[in-house]
Amino acid sequence: MNEICYAGEMEEDITVIEARPLQGGWLLVTFSTGEKRLFDTTKLHGFCFCKIGR
Repeated sequence: MNEICYAGEMEEDITVIEARPLQGGWLLVTFSTGEKRLFDTTKLHGFCFCKIGR
């Protein structure tokens, strides 16, 4: 919806509190609900996801 992929039902007013980088291109994302999810960034492409020195 609106170019955003949701894992379940869309809920209003949920924000990202923290996104902590982990080894191997993973992020540990903490939401305002207290929920934490792992996010794999290795499949993302584009300038902002390029590794320095590539």
